[in-house]
Amino acid sequence: ANQEKSFPSDEETKSCPKSYNGENGDKDIPATTETDASMMQKTSSQNLRKKKPGKAESSCSTESIDVNVKPRKRTAFRVKKHVVSKVGETKIGRSTLIKITGPSGDDLIKNLKLAVTKLDGKEKAKELKKDSLKWILKASVLWKHKDLTAEALESVKEPARLAAEILVEFTRRKEIGTRDIDPIHNQMSHISQKLKNIFTPLSQQKNVEKLCGTINYYGSKRFLNHLLNEKQCGVECQSVANALDKILSSSSRL
Repeated sequence: ANQEKSFPSDEETKSCPKSYNGENGDKDIPATTETDASMMQKTSSQNLRKKKPGKAESSCSTESIDVNVKPRKRTAFRVKKHVVSKVGETKIGRSTLIKITGPSGDDLIKNLKLAVTKLDGKEKAKELKKDSLKWILKASVLWKHKDLTAEALESVKEPARLAAEILVEFTRRKEIGTRDIDPIHNQMSHISQKLKNIFTPLSQQKNVEKLCGTINYYGSKRFLNHLLNEKQCGVECQSVANALDKILSSSSRL
């Protein structure tokens, strides 16, 4: 009765003590009939699939414990990833943006959101801001792990600089309603394509599509005309231009 128990073979099942089925605790009552043996074998197989074994469980049921733990671990990981993602889209994403660009980056995002709200409503503005902060955080993580390099981003710098400089210059020197949006639109199109090429090997397609969708929205002729040439966005346009000008002049952060 004190010997270590092992997983019973088909032949041994007929003489296996009933303690394998967990019905008799620590008692060792031998099976005396073929019916009893058959019932014990069926019940033993069922017990191997139970999530929580009894006190008298033998070593043959340890595999069932490991199998049942794995789904719980995967679920916990998904929950943790979900929570981190939600936090990242707000506090961490915003903190990362400010760390990279200073307070001017925060001003830029806020005023773009206000302009989008006037054109397409709060929900769209909230969605674009969330996607922007999420991608800023994702890019910073890729950079930290050296998956994203300065060499890879080199192709984006020139069109981004040109788009920002043109917007700042037009806001300063041209009146609302007379600003040509085509040069900015063209540079934003280049940025979208280059970011797609950079991040496609590093991220899921759906995430890359969100990134390009965000860039394409801000670079669309519809939005640019709304921002630069409509009086209702005069304050937001000036604030966006001021923020971009400060970011451009802060060469250490570029």
